[in-house]
Amino acid sequence: MSPTSPRTMNKPRWRALTVAAVLLFAIVSPTTPTASAHSRHVHSPAAVISWNETASAAYLTSGYAPPVFAVAIAYVQAAVYNAVVGVQGGFDEYKWHARAHRGTSVDAAVAAAAHRMLVTYAAAAAQPNVEAAYTAALGAIPDGWAKEAGIRFGERAAARILRLRTDDGWMDPAVVFTEPAAPGVWRPTVAGASFAAVWVGEMRPFLLRRHDQLRPGGPPSLTSARYAADINEVKEIGSATSTTRTALQTEIAHLFGDPPNHFPAQLQWAFRDHLTRHPGGIVRAARYFAAADLSAADAAIVAWDAKFAYPRWRPISAIQLADTDDNPATIADPSWAPLIATPQHPDYLSGHTTATGAVTRALTRLSGTSRIDLNIPWLGVVPVVKTQHYEWASQFNLSSIGARIWAGIHTRTADEVGNATGKKVGDFAANHYFHATN
Repeated sequence: MSPTSPRTMNKPRWRALTVAAVLLFAIVSPTTPTASAHSRHVHSPAAVISWNETASAAYLTSGYAPPVFAVAIAYVQAAVYNAVVGVQGGFDEYKWHARAHRGTSVDAAVAAAAHRMLVTYAAAAAQPNVEAAYTAALGAIPDGWAKEAGIRFGERAAARILRLRTDDGWMDPAVVFTEPAAPGVWRPTVAGASFAAVWVGEMRPFLLRRHDQLRPGGPPSLTSARYAADINEVKEIGSATSTTRTALQTEIAHLFGDPPNHFPAQLQWAFRDHLTRHPGGIVRAARYFAAADLSAADAAIVAWDAKFAYPRWRPISAIQLADTDDNPATIADPSWAPLIATPQHPDYLSGHTTATGAVTRALTRLSGTSRIDLNIPWLGVVPVVKTQHYEWASQFNLSSIGARIWAGIHTRTADEVGNATGKKVGDFAANHYFHATN
């Protein structure tokens, strides 16, 4: 076992590693081509960053749970990416082949593309702010042919994504979970709850060919030594009253587990912060968001596919009902409770660690460096005044895996297999999409 394995994260060496990660602040910026077919200068990424912020706020106002948010933001960033690349050039478009006329306003194209996707996918409660943002964005662009051409091209880019995503499974009410509760089988841990966003697992992916393309093998059997080790680890360190979890581990568990710290929204904030600190132009920003967010959306689809295929019960059920699992190495504790309230969907795979693996792998593959330089914010305080810094992809992945165990809501197997599967999503994204043009 590696000395920095999450299973030993409560040891002093892990604490030193994590503190060191917080103190690293090296500036790294992914590279992009310096010339394109349509532009000889680097255009400001402000419009792309601003519309990501508008979209994030709209989806939070819509009340979208993390997997739903992850899918919804991918719609926006796919359209924005095509709008930007269609005007500026430099990279292959996402499942599209169109180019705007020279001189088209890229800011207008971004605004029109993002607006159309938000009108389609954000809830009614969010629409007034979306319209206000659109009016403000267009008002800041000088009137004339360039602006009108940009609006038209942005609408085209959005229409392309809408056609691609027709009948893709978004909010499909026909997908339901009906497997009855049994030892090892997921059941709601809150009275009256149901399998949250179950339809995500049968969606058509954005990058992958099928929702089950990367489905891993199932979790360990209830009578296995690995299962007992998983459950007993969470039982000890993930308990609300654990005496072995360190203060730092508790803080990280809350960072990634408290409801205000909505993980896809945290990622968007971190991406905007990174792009603001490392400006590289509008094309780089659009590519960064698209690669990260489409990978994260497919990670959610892959994780929920596994949850539906292998509906393994959560640690709280496994520990409280351990006398039903036929495993002599587990002992029931009917009063056991986790540090963080358990989300209402199965343990395997962890959506959080699958997303982390996908995002870090996509960004590191496309940038050519394992440095990610991300500040993950505490969103419970507005404006954000506290962040956790991750300089390296490996640190972020290890922290993500550990956090779900320390929170008492996922087993190590669900976390580690999820993270490894997410990396496969990121590899697929880097191998097949967002490539520089000749």
